[in-house]
Amino acid sequence: RMSSWDVLALKRYASGYPFYGERYVPAVNRWVYSRPTQVAIDGVLMATALSAAYLLRFDGEIPAPYPQQLRQALPLTVSLCLVINIASGVYKATWRFFSLKDGGAIFHSLAMAFLISLLFRVLDPGLLAGTPIPFGVLFIYPPFAFGAMVGARLVRRVLYDRAGAAKTAASSVNPTIAKTSGMASTGMAKKARPANLRPLAAGGVCA
Repeated sequence: RMSSWDVLALKRYASGYPFYGERYVPAVNRWVYSRPTQVAIDGVLMATALSAAYLLRFDGEIPAPYPQQLRQALPLTVSLCLVINIASGVYKATWRFFSLKDGGAIFHSLAMAFLISLLFRVLDPGLLAGTPIPFGVLFIYPPFAFGAMVGARLVRRVLYDRAGAAKTAASSVNPTIAKTSGMASTGMAKKARPANLRPLAAGGVCA
């Protein structure tokens, strides 16, 4: 049987935890998971993936003139991939409901960008930093970009599922608190009753 202090602590936990959690989460979610922010996040992930592709291609030390080529290729690559993502409907999907179908849409979008980049590489006389983009970079970049984009969406889905589980747990705690609080109040009322009081007789006089 829970004491009155236990009930009070449970009440404070059940009322305080959702308050502090729900105070800022809706505003943050509206900003972070808006369509423009999702596009910006993907842009950062693609830029990171391209940089990682160059680093992996050259074993962590990018020789000249490839650092300059990377700086020139970043805006072109990111813009190309984002335009194809928007045109293919990648951003019509909701991140918190990410599924295998949405992963397929990302794969097709990156595959199209890869084919365009490969065609550009074949015809490129050295427009970026005076030298063609290495084929290794072209083949390393798509898996990195795909993993980064899918990973970000999976993290969003996991956070959404955990938030839903927390709300379900909180709603199941409330009836328990009410029942326990009532039991504790009854027990406190019994303790507060003076011990020297005796029941009244039928005529209203103490027996």
